[in-house]
Amino acid sequence: MANILEYSGLMTDSFVYESQGKICPIEVKYSKMNKPYDGRSFYNFIKKYSPERGLILTRGFWGIQKIDKSMILFAPAWFL
Repeated sequence: MANILEYSGLMTDSFVYESQGKICPIEVKYSKMNKPYDGRSFYNFIKKYSPERGLILTRGFWGIQKIDKSMILFAPAWFL
């Protein structure tokens, strides 16, 4: 069973997907980007919980960034 939980009381566009004991933080940044985005809340979550993967939904930017042991995928929101 999967759960989606908000992980920041300040941001309503940040969630954590949890399934089978593994977590995946998800953040929506629907703005034009030319390079990976390092949001403070998202970055702090990655540092604290070290998930295997994370997802940032964008307006049109594709990319992959590694933060410590976590692989972060940047994908357009329409991809889902």
